[in-house]
Amino acid sequence: MSISLKLMSLPTALAIAASVASLPAEVAAATPAAAPCQCVNYVQNYIGHINTYYAKDAGPALKAMGYRESASPMGINDIVVLQPGFAGARPGGHIAFLASYSISGGTVSVILRGANQSPSGWWTDHNCSNVSRWSFSYSNNWGIKYYRR
Repeated sequence: MSISLKLMSLPTALAIAASVASLPAEVAAATPAAAPCQCVNYVQNYIGHINTYYAKDAGPALKAMGYRESASPMGINDIVVLQPGFAGARPGGHIAFLASYSISGGTVSVILRGANQSPSGWWTDHNCSNVSRWSFSYSNNWGIKYYRR
């Protein structure tokens, strides 16, 4: 599976750079510096507070927020919750956004966008400095759920 990304054109990038360079000093100073995040914090920075500390326990809180649950991907940007041990998830589980997926036969291949999930390839997004992509495939979905509004 390959992913092709086109971020923006050069004129757009230059226009954005010019507008950022012209920010008043007090606005620039008021913007907090990005820091490494836990996976739950990264998702919360997008959707608001999730009433859980551990990612593995996020399902009921997401359903209470109006998200529906599925054992299969529903679409790009689904919130994905992994249980401990599934695809190498740590004891607290893992939560991220679905960046890409494909289904072939009984195998599901996913790429997740999230924080605190990969030792390298980080970028900053929503005030988290350790955002990355993580890919894996599975054929038994015992420990993965997808959530979407």
